[in-house]
Amino acid sequence: MDFSQRVQQAAAKHQAGRLDEAAADYRAILALQPGQPDALHLLGLVAQAKGQVGQAIDLIGKAVEAAPGQALYRNNLGAILLGQGRAAEALAQFRRVLELNPDYAEAWVNLGEAQLATGDPAAAQGSLREGLRRNPSLAAGHAGLARACAALGRGDEGFRAAARAISLQPLVPGFEAIADEFAERRRYSWHFQMMNDAARNAAFRAAIERSVRPGMTVLEIGTGSGLLAMMAARAGAARVVTCERRPEIAAVARRIVEANGLADRVTVVEAASTALQLGQALAAPADLLIAEIYDSHLLAEDALLSLADAKARLLKPGAPILPGRILLRGRPIESEELAGYGRVGTVEGFDLSPFDALANARFLAADAREAPWRALGAPLPLLDFELSRFLSLTGSERIDWTPTASGRLDGFLLWFELDLGEGLVVSNGPESDSRSWAQGLQLLPRPPYVEAGRPAALQVEWLRRFVFLDPLDEPPAG
Repeated sequence: MDFSQRVQQAAAKHQAGRLDEAAADYRAILALQPGQPDALHLLGLVAQAKGQVGQAIDLIGKAVEAAPGQALYRNNLGAILLGQGRAAEALAQFRRVLELNPDYAEAWVNLGEAQLATGDPAAAQGSLREGLRRNPSLAAGHAGLARACAALGRGDEGFRAAARAISLQPLVPGFEAIADEFAERRRYSWHFQMMNDAARNAAFRAAIERSVRPGMTVLEIGTGSGLLAMMAARAGAARVVTCERRPEIAAVARRIVEANGLADRVTVVEAASTALQLGQALAAPADLLIAEIYDSHLLAEDALLSLADAKARLLKPGAPILPGRILLRGRPIESEELAGYGRVGTVEGFDLSPFDALANARFLAADAREAPWRALGAPLPLLDFELSRFLSLTGSERIDWTPTASGRLDGFLLWFELDLGEGLVVSNGPESDSRSWAQGLQLLPRPPYVEAGRPAALQVEWLRRFVFLDPLDEPPAG
């Protein structure tokens, strides 16, 4: 039996998962013919499979020395080096592979992965495209291309590449993760509404231009596109530090700031403001805080904690805040359609009400301009925070009100008002010009019946990020 046949027999055991037997056969071959490249290479792959990475690199490296023109050996050596974080060494191997065989699709994909690991997504995108042009069925290539596109801000190509990866090779955790990341970007669609909200933008621009003084240091919480930070720089701020906790948004904001020629004055920090430390990106306490971190329910983006922390650590004493006052209003309503957002009963003759246990009826969003509803009372002032004062993360208030119509109190439509001073108010109220936010909707688990003219009471409780509304059974005091 010649060496080729012995290697083939050992390789058959290897493919069958009989690693110890295969390793013994490879060693027997090497004992008879030291330096036999196939045996060295395959014994190295066995070592890799058994977690003996250092030994694998040594053995496959010897196979490369014995047969320097064998592209397969170099490609596998590069892949192991890349897996060990030795990206520069891996790059050299993959480039040599492609000199030997320019049509080696897997090597193009591996080169792209190494370029990603060394921080060059543009080069990686080109390499990955080359690999996929030669072999479109490489799921790993599509996943790598998706990562490169994500780093370059090319969302449509990246999303499609991620979708191809999980279609070609389902249930690979890394592939599923990148696809989920792109799918999650649908959550950012509201940013476009906000960026294109002329009424909101004009109000903030006027307030910023009124508040910023030349030479000021401005802190912003919630970068988004960087629009408000750039407005502050244009208004004369010497330095603007803006915090964005989502890495993908922070990366895009940096590109926007740079493209608009403001990178020398606007610094985007990829972190929550609560993680920001004085003496680092923010050298000294800021002169002004801009924070547009409010959702349809006012507090769910952790505005109270962020603002209280910034006032205590990151601002000069008495530094103004934009907006300076935030309010939450709610209107009692009856609506069969909106009630269906958080409750279900009998459908097609089947009782589906146990599904109510999964409802998050306290925290919903609804466009009150489209869904039918009937007001049972005037808008109520639920929360009112003057941001220059002490901000408590928890509290409760009693609200007395009188229904103007009788009906089933299904819940409350909610909206905020951001007071920017001098009559400038940004609101998501049903009659507001802003279209950046829907209204909040809080349904009541057990809707009471209210009568027109009969006084009623409501307890409003806020717990840091959440607001709870509960009707009170007892009559109003007095």
